[in-house]
Amino acid sequence: MSKRKKRSRGRKLKGSNKEPRKPKKTEKKKIETIQKLAAKTFDGKLPEGVEFVKYSSFDEFIDVPLLRGPREFNGKIYDCIYLDPSYPEVLPKGTIRGDITKQNYCCSGPYFYYRDKSLDCIQCNENFTFSAEEQKYWYESLQFNLGSIAIRCKDCRKQRRSVNSLFQQISVALNKIKENPKNPAHYIIDVEATIRLHKNTGEGNLDRALAHARKARKLDKEFHEAIYWEAMVQIQKGKNKEAKILLEKFLTIIGDEPRYKRLNKAAKKILSEL
Repeated sequence: MSKRKKRSRGRKLKGSNKEPRKPKKTEKKKIETIQKLAAKTFDGKLPEGVEFVKYSSFDEFIDVPLLRGPREFNGKIYDCIYLDPSYPEVLPKGTIRGDITKQNYCCSGPYFYYRDKSLDCIQCNENFTFSAEEQKYWYESLQFNLGSIAIRCKDCRKQRRSVNSLFQQISVALNKIKENPKNPAHYIIDVEATIRLHKNTGEGNLDRALAHARKARKLDKEFHEAIYWEAMVQIQKGKNKEAKILLEKFLTIIGDEPRYKRLNKAAKKILSEL
């Protein structure tokens, strides 16, 4: 019986003895070649009767000039008809020029120019101006979709950012308290942030803040700012009588100590208004 020859695990590919084929041109060279051909093929002439497109911008219809020529998409060149990015030669009064090549638009836009928009804030219900300069920054620098629009005035946007920051401060303070429950400073960070949050939004756990102010004072009898912040919590809770007693006590204890200069001044001002 003849011995069978062991088959090799891998089959020999056809043409494996042939010389390796030359590498293809790089994508960059391909595009350059296509562009040269495109320049010869596309004459840039628009179809008969197609010179402008009616376009709605800021509730008015404008005639935007069209151009024709080679445009590159995903490494390929196409004969395209597209909006003239240099339109208009003369800007309407009170507008600033937009650069449609930098805008992220689809169904909304593009904006050839920007003008101030009058809007109502969803938070405070007050009227505000969404300026042309801010629109240009949104849509061209930040690349926001043109369907995006400001829904809050600048003051409410600033307040919203500060509110988020206060929530973060409270979260950090509570974690610090868990890690080191004997440090009075961590309790006061929560107290201060909670008071500010309650002033801005009406939110915030004032009962916890009051307990934390007293806890900080209990942990360190020399941590006198805890008395001041306990008074601030009482004011926020509407208990001015208790706050007045605490502030007077705070001022008596600290005297003229330099490290309490800021709180000393604030306490005296608040007392004069209670």
